[in-house]
Amino acid sequence: MSLSPAQRQRIVEVARSLVGVPYVWGGTTRAGADCSGAVQIALAEAGLEPWATQFPRRRRDTCRTMWDQWEPTEAPEPGDVAIYDWGHDGTRDHVVLVTEVREGVVWEVVGSTRGRPTITTAAHARAVHATVVRRGRRNAHMYRVDFVGWRRPIVTARVG
Repeated sequence: MSLSPAQRQRIVEVARSLVGVPYVWGGTTRAGADCSGAVQIALAEAGLEPWATQFPRRRRDTCRTMWDQWEPTEAPEPGDVAIYDWGHDGTRDHVVLVTEVREGVVWEVVGSTRGRPTITTAAHARAVHATVVRRGRRNAHMYRVDFVGWRRPIVTARVG
């Protein structure tokens, strides 16, 4: 199912509320989450479920599954994700949520930033000189050598 504007807004609200959650590899709760765990929390608390009730338990498997199963897009919107290959070995092993797009440019993302102990926004990452930043008039993510592409979550409304 495609995300409605209201669902996208709720995903963004939840994602932004994750700023400050400790980074825990494999974590999927507000007590600690990794990159894909943050995506899972945002979808779940927005009342949505991914295509299956359970993601794989290992980060690389989860990001790979998002890459393989979710819809590709060249026009990301809030609620979509950017996928990366950190190890440059053909894996899909990092993901961030798009939270703001202005005039077609991804302006803000929420996710874990390598070397940072917490979930952060791109605006905060820029302030502390981390790697996920907005540059100029284009999508900075597309200039990162480890950027693979954009994906749009495939979701269903949660029952109950």
